[in-house]
Amino acid sequence: MTSHRQIFKSTAIVGGASVINIAIGIIKVKVLAVLLGPSGVGLMGLYQNIMGMGATLAGCGIASSGVRQLAVSAGEAEILAVVRRALWQGNLILGIVGMFVLWLLREPVAQWVFGDAAHMGEVGWLGVGVLLTLIAGSQTALLQGLRRIGDLARVTVISASFSAAAGILLVYWLGQAGVIWVVLVAPAISIVVADYYA
Repeated sequence: MTSHRQIFKSTAIVGGASVINIAIGIIKVKVLAVLLGPSGVGLMGLYQNIMGMGATLAGCGIASSGVRQLAVSAGEAEILAVVRRALWQGNLILGIVGMFVLWLLREPVAQWVFGDAAHMGEVGWLGVGVLLTLIAGSQTALLQGLRRIGDLARVTVISASFSAAAGILLVYWLGQAGVIWVVLVAPAISIVVADYYA
């Protein structure tokens, strides 16, 4: 009975955080659509997809493995410290490799996605986003593996709120040139917020 109650509570917390996150995302996209127009929002979506695909490929599933290993070793401090260090270093190394690979392939990726090399520089900058995404992933994996569901929900909501506010300000200030920074600021804020809780 206790485990069922715990599962229900965890599901309610994660579900509530997801609903708030979605609401923040809708408001953010609506405001950005007003500021940038449909082409700017489409450009942001393409940048997010490139960065997301790069992070998925570079990450090699290490975050999922890390969650599993952290959950198994939660009661043993020494093993937990080793797993935590390995998760952090693994994500850092894979993130650096992913960043450089995307930088080196920025021209063919830009050609493939946009049909020309005009956005080549921005695609190169998305490599930094790949690194930041993997570092943020190692911190959220730690919270998830140690079953700190409340903290994980807080990180999700606070990160989304600050990312939305920062993104809107950047686009208001820089216009279409700020779209790349909107994409990059989200994982950077996640790192700061998750580091506080982790």
